[in-house]
Amino acid sequence: MTPFFPCHQEILDKFLTEFWDYYRELLAYRDSPSEKRKLELASKFWEIFGTKSGYEQLDERRNISYATQTTQGTLILGHFYVSCRDYS
Repeated sequence: MTPFFPCHQEILDKFLTEFWDYYRELLAYRDSPSEKRKLELASKFWEIFGTKSGYEQLDERRNISYATQTTQGTLILGHFYVSCRDYS
């Protein structure tokens, strides 16, 4: 994805920062899991992928991840797995 407009580039940069910060948190969780942290990370996933940004192409791609997780009932990213049944 290569945004043409500067405002879309800013939105994408923000999303990528959030995404990679989240990924690092998942890796830390894998090394030291806890129920509390699992719920926090699951909530953060829905926040990152379930929020519209205003950049249509990014939102479409995020919606695919969001819809996949919603229909499958799982949260899978990297080596992290949380069942939605665990926190619903």
